[in-house]
Amino acid sequence: MGSLVCGFDEPHRSHFRLPLDEDGLLIDIITVREMLSSRKITSFNSHYEHIMALFCTFIMFIGCGTSESDNSEVVDRGGLDRAGVFDSKSASKPLGKGWSFSTEHKVVHAVAIKEGKVYFGTSGLEEGKILSLGAEEGKVKWSLSTEGSVSTSADFQSGNIYIGTSQNSIYSLNRRTGEVNWKENVEGAVSTTPLVVGGQVYFGTDYYESEGGIFYSLSADTGEKNWSIVSSGGVKGLSYDGDRIYFSEGSGTIYSLKPGQKEFVWKLKNESTPSAPSVYQNRVYISTYEGRVKSVNSQNGEISWSIDLKGHGYNSPVIADTSVYVTTRYVGTFAKIYSVSQKQKKVKWSMTRSSGSFTVPVVTDKGIVVGYNDMTDESYVYKIGRKHGNVMWEYNASGQVTSPVLQDGKVYVGDGEGFVYKIR
Repeated sequence: MGSLVCGFDEPHRSHFRLPLDEDGLLIDIITVREMLSSRKITSFNSHYEHIMALFCTFIMFIGCGTSESDNSEVVDRGGLDRAGVFDSKSASKPLGKGWSFSTEHKVVHAVAIKEGKVYFGTSGLEEGKILSLGAEEGKVKWSLSTEGSVSTSADFQSGNIYIGTSQNSIYSLNRRTGEVNWKENVEGAVSTTPLVVGGQVYFGTDYYESEGGIFYSLSADTGEKNWSIVSSGGVKGLSYDGDRIYFSEGSGTIYSLKPGQKEFVWKLKNESTPSAPSVYQNRVYISTYEGRVKSVNSQNGEISWSIDLKGHGYNSPVIADTSVYVTTRYVGTFAKIYSVSQKQKKVKWSMTRSSGSFTVPVVTDKGIVVGYNDMTDESYVYKIGRKHGNVMWEYNASGQVTSPVLQDGKVYVGDGEGFVYKIR
């Protein structure tokens, strides 16, 4: 009888030899269990290894041949709900820079990751680039020059990525080669990360010359326009909960609609400009420019609760369990990040930094990871404890950092000096 080695990644890196039958086929989990009980397998040296061997056998039995997460997809704020929750454990302390990649222009929007590749755009005075890097080593896979700065993060569908620019255009590219599938010109700079649902790509634009914007639906396959909605303010951001799409615009209104339908299910007017919405467990969350954080019933648009944080908002809240995390900034004075209890509807803790601003935070295991940019060009990435708001670690970056993205325990950020980092 032979054996098959199965590896497990951190936090318990170990290898187990799984038995093969005489024909070299993997024995099913029931057979392994019977052999363990009859002590025909003796190469495992702990109860833990028995359990892990059974688990690995089961995984192999159902057809998953590797413990790597190459097929996982990580987009801006974690997923299409934009709730900021990442299914990844970040390190208890940073072990240093895994790699850095230098571009000729600023990186001002969060990267996106799929199947071992990092995708992002750059922002120059008159042009930009869309790039793909290997997540493991930070080497360029392909790049494409664009007219105008890249003004959004990327989203995915099948083998394609979708991303927008400040020069009134949105691209669909082959994810593996960077070849342009289609490019569609629209009215206004693309101001939101595209959201691809049900064969349609949704996004918003912002008119720099006026106060208006447009919410678009295009065919994800061809770029052909399905329909559009003119808004009284620039579109700020989109989210999706599996049933409805939510978006906000600069004049203060949040909208809810069904995918593929132009008619609104509900809309809610706010006292000031809202952030891009996040959605979590039948609630839509926003912060407003006047410093309020709100929870809204996703079914009817009624406000569930609202708390005044007495600062300038704009950044989207992120949510985990019963807590909401939101950042505010007090222009010229100091910036704060808050943990708000949904049950008690009050602030649990806050963290303050002098001047500057925090990025949108993201949630992971026992902490949150957030970027901080002060007014003296000093920038940091922090991991902060979710329970008490204590700083677990910090990483000094070279320029104004983007919101972080996490995968496989690694943190990815871009910055205003033109670098993309992988922090181990």
